[in-house]
Amino acid sequence: MTVTSKATYSSVLGYLTSSTARTAQVGISVVTIYILYHVSTNDIIFFSGHIVFNALGIFGLAQSIILVQPTSTADDKQIGGTLHGWFNLISISLFLTGFWIVYENKERNNVRHFYSWHGIAGLTTYLMLISTMLVGITQYWFPSVYGSIAAAKSMYKYHRVTGYFAFLLSFITVLLSTWSSYNAKVLHMKPWSLFLAWVVVIAGVGLRVKRSKMAVFR
Repeated sequence: MTVTSKATYSSVLGYLTSSTARTAQVGISVVTIYILYHVSTNDIIFFSGHIVFNALGIFGLAQSIILVQPTSTADDKQIGGTLHGWFNLISISLFLTGFWIVYENKERNNVRHFYSWHGIAGLTTYLMLISTMLVGITQYWFPSVYGSIAAAKSMYKYHRVTGYFAFLLSFITVLLSTWSSYNAKVLHMKPWSLFLAWVVVIAGVGLRVKRSKMAVFR
């Protein structure tokens, strides 16, 4: 899809800081800065990358969601969909890097994989994010996979629901990380601090959700 108007791109990107988006942006910024602060005030080791890349991935994921929530006109949807896709590709790249780091770190130290609630939730989140992104890419850029553009668009509601659920899972995974031995010994992040910030994020995103676009049982 090609768009020639830079002003239109600018106007769509403006949705990231619109009045209703600011609540979510404040919340996700606090979450990201809080996590990065606790990493930066300790020795930076190989494993630190797992936390940093995942924090940035969640921040990018939030931007991709906030960006498309208010789009309504055909131009808005076209440009918003394109930017949403790029934000998600960047986010997934960050998440996969974070996943590789923790996997490699455990291999080097002969530590068991995916045995904690944090590890299980993290793996589930990664898989859901990847599958949701792949469905979104095919729906938007390769609709013929579904038979027609109309058929692909009829599946958007499922993509939205799984996307929101994956975002919620990422929140749960971050909270569970505060009970990990690494956080207890090194980072000392407080679960209530992250929880309160996430409440702000969810409130900001939730207020912008259009339930009519997620009626999966109709």
